[in-house]
Amino acid sequence: MRRDKAWWAGLDKGERIRLIWLERGASELGGGSAYLPEGYSDCGFCSTPTSGGGLCKDCRNDLRVLIAKADKKCKGGVD
Repeated sequence: MRRDKAWWAGLDKGERIRLIWLERGASELGGGSAYLPEGYSDCGFCSTPTSGGGLCKDCRNDLRVLIAKADKKCKGGVD
């Protein structure tokens, strides 16, 4: 869905901030660590060890929930 003013209005200020940071974390490759096994890195948002890069499963879920909430409110749905 297009992210115009109405879409962003579907989220409160804290949710908008969290969404931006989660999206930034998703684009990060994640920091490697000498303490993590080969093929693992830190989540780009919360630093939880995860396989591959980007976000851990909990942060990916939070990102999906926030986007779905804004989509739903923009389409006229109620929470």
